[in-house]
Amino acid sequence: MNMELFDKACEWYQKGGDFRTAACELFSKTKLEKTIDAYNEKKKKERLAKREEDLKKVLERCKKKFPIGTLVWSDEGSDRLPNLIISEPYIAETDYRAPYSAYECGEKNRKSVFVKTMRLSKCKPLHKDTVCLEICLEHMDSKSDYCRRDHIIHFKDFYETETEEKNSKLKWLKDNQKRVQNQLDDINKEINWWESYNPTDLNKESVKEILKECLG
Repeated sequence: MNMELFDKACEWYQKGGDFRTAACELFSKTKLEKTIDAYNEKKKKERLAKREEDLKKVLERCKKKFPIGTLVWSDEGSDRLPNLIISEPYIAETDYRAPYSAYECGEKNRKSVFVKTMRLSKCKPLHKDTVCLEICLEHMDSKSDYCRRDHIIHFKDFYETETEEKNSKLKWLKDNQKRVQNQLDDINKEINWWESYNPTDLNKESVKEILKECLG
């Protein structure tokens, strides 16, 4: 039996529709259904074995590209804090931090390539963390506009973008401060008005004085 053709038929059979019809033209439905579980288990073992080999290649690539002392952005896209690499890259188990294409949906025992880092805030140490370098590499290889094109932080680019953001933020804060100060001034004026107001100032005597002024 042509095993390559049989494997293809098992794959088609599980897709259903016209694919299943084509599979049944090649092999009996009974034979296909009897061997589907074994086929899936075999393909899973092959896929996981390939994943282990791919991880070793990714690890070696990361060791060259992300040495200790490199500054990187985290694999988490919205993160704004630089990360200083403080360890060699290593393979570790993970619940979710791995490229989506690396494992099938719901699959457990996932692994990826990580590195230990020190997160920096205002250029000072904040706390230790980890970065998934495999996801960083995937972003850099894809050159997609929907993720960071380069997770490595270059000082020149960092100074430019951070200074621009700093100035923009300061301008917004100062404009907001001025607006709030104007509101506060108006509120203080109103407070002073109410504090100085005494309803008893309006009495018979004051009414006579006002009337006297109005009538000349």
